[in-house]
Amino acid sequence: MVTRVMGTLVLVWCGSEAMRDDEWSSMIAIHRAQPDLNKLRIFVVTEGATPSPSQQKQLFDLLGGRTVSAAVLSDGIGPRFVISALALFIKRIRGFRIDELGAAAAHLAMTPEEQRAAEAFLIEMGVTKR
Repeated sequence: MVTRVMGTLVLVWCGSEAMRDDEWSSMIAIHRAQPDLNKLRIFVVTEGATPSPSQQKQLFDLLGGRTVSAAVLSDGIGPRFVISALALFIKRIRGFRIDELGAAAAHLAMTPEEQRAAEAFLIEMGVTKR
C-alpha cells in the first residue's frame, strides 16, 4: 500500500495482496491527522486488495457519520462488493473502473492539478501508462 496526501485529497494504491495491519494503521493515522474529516477526499486504486472486516470497522469508527467522499478505482469484482458494504456508512463512496479516472476526479471535485497528480500516481504505481 502506498499513500500520498495533497491537502484534503488522499491518494492510496493497493496491490492484489491483502492489506497488512501496519499499512492500514498508517493510512488510518493519515486520515485522523486531517484537520476536518468532513472535507476529506479519498482516491483509492486497488488491483484487488480490500480491507479486512476488522480494518473496515476501524474505518467505520473513524469516518462513520461524516461526509467523506471516496472514489475507488478497480477492475476487480471483490472491491466492488466491499464498496457496496462501505456505502452503508460512507454515503459518498463510488466505484469506478481503472479507465474512468475522469469520472472519479469529477466525483471528488479534483482540481486540474490534483487530477494530474492522480494520473501521475497511477503511472508511478504501474497501473496505467503515459
